[in-house]
Amino acid sequence: MKKNIWIVFLSLMSVESTPKKSIQQEWYEFQTKFRKTYMTYEDSDKRFNIFRENFGKIQLHNQLHFAGRIDHKQGITPFTDWTSEEFSGFINDNKLKLKKRGEKHYFKNNSILPEFVDWRLQGAVSEVKDQGHCGSCWSFSATGAIEGQAKLSLGKLISLSEQNLIDCATEDYGNLGCNGGDTNAAFDYVRDNGIEEEYEYPYVAKQGKCLQKNAKLYVTRYYFVEKNEEALKEAVALNGPISVGIEATVNLQNYAGGVYFDDTCTYNINHGVLVVGYGIENERPYWLIKNSWGSSWGEQGYLKLARNQYNNCQVASMASFPLVKNES
Repeated sequence: MKKNIWIVFLSLMSVESTPKKSIQQEWYEFQTKFRKTYMTYEDSDKRFNIFRENFGKIQLHNQLHFAGRIDHKQGITPFTDWTSEEFSGFINDNKLKLKKRGEKHYFKNNSILPEFVDWRLQGAVSEVKDQGHCGSCWSFSATGAIEGQAKLSLGKLISLSEQNLIDCATEDYGNLGCNGGDTNAAFDYVRDNGIEEEYEYPYVAKQGKCLQKNAKLYVTRYYFVEKNEEALKEAVALNGPISVGIEATVNLQNYAGGVYFDDTCTYNINHGVLVVGYGIENERPYWLIKNSWGSSWGEQGYLKLARNQYNNCQVASMASFPLVKNES
C-alpha cells in the first residue's frame, strides 16, 4: 500500500515539475497550426503582442472555469491574434436579416420529446465549413438546413454550395453576398432556382458572377418556428437541423468548449448558424450548434449554447427550416 502511495506521489511530482511552454513556443505552434503568415516583421510583432495579451486572458478565464465559476472554457483559436475590435468587426459584418415569407410552424406542446438529440448521429449534418473573411454566415445556415432535410427525406447527405447562394441569390432576393443576407431569402432562391453541390461550385469566400448550371436540390416550402425555446426544441427533435440566428459577441472569440452563457447578449442578431441537437452537460441544458468558423474553433467547430436561459443570445427568435425535393 505504501509503495502505491509513493508511486502516485512521484507521478504527481513529475507532472508538477513538467516545464510549461514559453509564450514563444505557443506562438510558434499557433502559427504552424493555423498556417498564419504575416507580410512584414512589424505586422508579425503586432500580432505576437495581441496573441500574448489574449493568451493571458485565456489562462485567467480557464482558472475560473476549472474552479467551477464559469461553465465554458477558452483556448487558442484562429482568432487569437485578433483584437476584440477586429473580431467584433468580423461578426458584425454578417448583417443577418430576416423577411417573413415562410409559413408558420405551430408548436403543439403535446409531443413526448427525447432529452438528447444529435442529428450528426443520423448522418444528417455535413462537415464543419469555414466562411473565412466573408460575411456569408446566412448561406451556411441555409445550406445546413437544406442538407439535413435532404438526408432525412431523400436518404442522402449532400454537401451543398454556399458560393452558389453568395453569387446568385443576390439583390433580387435581398442578399448582399459577403456583406450579409437573409437565410429565408436563400430558401426562396433555392425554391425558384435550385442549388448545386459543393464540389461543383466550390467556396472562394468572395462574391463573383453567378455560374450555376446543374441544380441538385430544390426547396418546396419553409416554416418559421414560434419564438420560444420549447417550440425550437420540438422543431429540432421532430424535423431535423434548424436554421437560427444568434447574437455573436466578442466572448466567442476564443471559445473552446463547454456550455456557453453570454450575459452581454442583447437583441442584436448578427450571425446565422444551425441547431443540430440539444442535451445536458454537467446539469446544464444546451443547444448543439454547428458554426461556420472552421473545425479548429470551439468543439471541433460546434458551440454548446445555454438552453432554457431566457432565450440566451436570441437563439429561438429567428428559427426556420425548409422542405426539399430532388432536381426537377
